[in-house]
Amino acid sequence: MGELKKVLIAVISNRGQWPKQFALSLIELINETRKDFYVEYFVISSCDVNHMRNLACLLSINQGKQPRGFKFDYLVQLDDDHMYPADFIKKFIEFDKDVVVGCTSQRNPPFGPTQYYEFNFIDMKEEKNLCRFKGNEGLVKIKASGPVGMVMKTDVLEKLEYPYFSQIDVGTPGNFIGGDIFFSKQLEDHGIEMFCDSSTSFPHGLGEGPYSDRGEVRFIK
Repeated sequence: MGELKKVLIAVISNRGQWPKQFALSLIELINETRKDFYVEYFVISSCDVNHMRNLACLLSINQGKQPRGFKFDYLVQLDDDHMYPADFIKKFIEFDKDVVVGCTSQRNPPFGPTQYYEFNFIDMKEEKNLCRFKGNEGLVKIKASGPVGMVMKTDVLEKLEYPYFSQIDVGTPGNFIGGDIFFSKQLEDHGIEMFCDSSTSFPHGLGEGPYSDRGEVRFIK
């Protein structure tokens, strides 16, 4: 492998068949990233998304079920219902930050962003805390994000506590803290900063044709 940095791409998926646009973008992403890095990718399946994300973390630091004899330098988590630019991993690594994400949107109306300036479990989803980036804001420090397309230095995981992702009930039926916010809170508690590249977005598939990108519904041509 020489001096190439090692990247683990973990596809979080429990589908029997991937959407075409995701599969095509995954192939292009792997081929492009392998020009500059040593890349392996795993498809991680389970009935519980937090379990899948935790397993991805363990595999990346060589503590999972398929040890490689080395620790990966970077972990990238991809959900199977998005589309990804072919060069985003290289771009994020070049920022040389501990954790970098792109812009993603919710799957359901009103398709709000899943990146937040603040989180206090009370008003984090109010408009003032939503990161509605237009794409020209550069690299912006944020407090919380879903892990879709997250590029993380695996050294970060050695500073956190297991489980990295977990759902926490907040005392009333139907209300809980999701694994993405749980993970973001761990980062903050350990003094690890998260950044969002405002110029990169990961469109969220809504079916065979439409997808949500930066809060707008568009259609695959």
